[in-house]
Amino acid sequence: MKKNIEIMLLRRLLSYNKRTNNNYQRYNNKIFNNNSSSSNNIIKSPMEISFTITNESEVGITQYTSPTLSFSGVIKQRFSDFIVREVSLNNEITVLKNSNIDEIQEKYFKKIHTPVTDYTDEKIHDIVMNLKKLVFTGEDEKLDKINPDEDMKLINFIKDVINNKESTPLSIITFPCEQKEKRREIHEYIRTHLGQYVESELEYIESISHIKLIHKKNNIHRNRFIKQTEWPSNLGNFLRFTLYKENIDTISACSDILFKLKMHKKTTIDINGTKDKRAITTQKCTVYRKQPKELIAINNFQTWHKQVIKIGDFEYVNQPCQLGHILGNSFQIVLRSVNSTEETINQVCNQVKTNGFINYFGLQRFGSGATRSHMIGLGIFKGNYVETINLFFTIQNDCDKPEVITAKKLFAEKKYQEALDIIPKYMNAERNILAALVRDPHNFEVAFNSIDKKHRLLYVNAYQSYIWNLSVSERIRRYGLTLIPGDLVVSSKTVKDTDEFITDSINASNDAEDVMENDSFGKRSTLNEDEIHFVTEEDIANNVYSMKDLLFPLTGSGVKLPKNDIGTYIMNLLSKDGLNIETAFTKSPLARMQGAYRRVLQYASNFKWSIVYYPNKDDTIVVTEFDNANNVNILDTSNNIKPEFIDPPSKEDLICGVVLNFTLKTGVYATMLLREITKESTDSGFQTQLVADGDDKRLSMKRNRKDNDDGSRSNSPEANNSIAKKMYNEK
Repeated sequence: MKKNIEIMLLRRLLSYNKRTNNNYQRYNNKIFNNNSSSSNNIIKSPMEISFTITNESEVGITQYTSPTLSFSGVIKQRFSDFIVREVSLNNEITVLKNSNIDEIQEKYFKKIHTPVTDYTDEKIHDIVMNLKKLVFTGEDEKLDKINPDEDMKLINFIKDVINNKESTPLSIITFPCEQKEKRREIHEYIRTHLGQYVESELEYIESISHIKLIHKKNNIHRNRFIKQTEWPSNLGNFLRFTLYKENIDTISACSDILFKLKMHKKTTIDINGTKDKRAITTQKCTVYRKQPKELIAINNFQTWHKQVIKIGDFEYVNQPCQLGHILGNSFQIVLRSVNSTEETINQVCNQVKTNGFINYFGLQRFGSGATRSHMIGLGIFKGNYVETINLFFTIQNDCDKPEVITAKKLFAEKKYQEALDIIPKYMNAERNILAALVRDPHNFEVAFNSIDKKHRLLYVNAYQSYIWNLSVSERIRRYGLTLIPGDLVVSSKTVKDTDEFITDSINASNDAEDVMENDSFGKRSTLNEDEIHFVTEEDIANNVYSMKDLLFPLTGSGVKLPKNDIGTYIMNLLSKDGLNIETAFTKSPLARMQGAYRRVLQYASNFKWSIVYYPNKDDTIVVTEFDNANNVNILDTSNNIKPEFIDPPSKEDLICGVVLNFTLKTGVYATMLLREITKESTDSGFQTQLVADGDDKRLSMKRNRKDNDDGSRSNSPEANNSIAKKMYNEK
């Protein structure tokens, strides 16, 4: 029986590898010819392909920390098999506890208090003077030259805004400020002292950046103004709540809340990060100046396709949620149809707990289907906007709907308006491109820049991630998990003990960060030059550093490369793609990436596992908020598994599963930990095929299995291919 299981498993592996072999190289050669010119606006016929990223080696994911031991299992067969809970900066795991709003409504909104804040003339004067000092810190000669009349204009503007005068202008231009760090301080100061009345943004006058204040009541960009007589003075400006969702991604869930509750189109829900669609997730959100009674009705709405959206735990805070402002995420994951003995399961889990896993960027980082995120990023670095836009309109026969295929063909015929008329509304990037080309059919750079900036940056970051994955795999393939001279580590002891400055500066759960001037998308690691150390022979001899300290750069203009042959390898990778590291990251504003550093190995904290046995393939194994009839503490991972599945009296004819519990930092992919355990592809299509083929029964662990299964598997995809071919031929 064991051999039959292995044959089926390896046949599947063989078919997937054959299907995707050499796709990346063909794709790159077909799309980007290094001799092509972006000025030659020739649109080729839309390329037709029929593959998605299912082979992890296409994006550089090939190595393991412990290559010889594994057990197989099905991931995400049910939504409740993949539970993700946000971990706050206070190290609290987010759980939906209470959806009652009576107490908070009674406390804050039984009576309305006025005014919001008592702003005296003296206080307003002090705010303006302090703002000036902040702008001109260290520039006393400029401070002395400011015309007092300008001060009075600003003071009067603020007074009029606070008093809600009808004649108040929309905005006012204040002081010039060229230093980005200083501008962030100014934005923060304005939010803190005047945030309920004005917003700040940049205004360029003769190429010099100035701080612009906008009256919130009249702000057409962010119309979040509420009259001062309508908001209690003792209340924070943001309503924070817990969002619980199933089978829907975070952005869609927030959009559904706003749409179904008929919120103003300019109302926004702020989040700390995005969470998976095919999962049960909980996270914190904020919305500006709303009452709980305005939101709670979402709990009564019907949703589509087994989607669930619930909210609760309302409280008022002074600051909104911001992307990346969490410690990480807590995971509870069920692996079903496990095909190994308890001894092997325990060995594998202990091995991952001790040795960690390679901190790859997961498949979701690179998108799926025809629009490959990292290939679009390469096009941005090369400045080839014609060919980059062509990528968006590549026809994918096995998943594009008929109207999408028609629209893409119309694009190739330069019938942009006709394509725009029929392309689905959910294809935002493609629609923006087409609308721009309708206005100016020859300006492809402007057309590309019509895509939302945060998404454009994700494409750039995806290419950096692709190079990181490839170079890390090559480093481990050549030298294994031991340090060599020239490797990069953190030298400062104070920084070495924390991940604060060296975790992924590109926030991964996929999570597009806000790209406003006063936020931190794509910021460079704050490590100083003397904090990066190149490993020496002496360091190795004295065991000064270990693999836990090893860093690899996300390529950019401000990072160092390893001083060994791997540094040369990175240079060659870029050169092969037609890039020069000295110029590629400074060529255009969007491509100006300074880079960062990312740990090569990661380790899960609070890593625990439980072996379960269940009779039916679709049994619910883990208790969630809405299965909790017995009031179980769902954060007690030793108690929230249904007790009948733990160590049953007889395991005969039961299916074996493993429940994993662990916490990961932001920017670290749980799928890469699962890959280390199973040594199988984490692609959703692969996992879906496991279930669709009925493999859960054939791969399930029955008690008549031999106890000598050691779960071993090769580290090499090529070796797995050869084994698969051999066993297939034998069969």
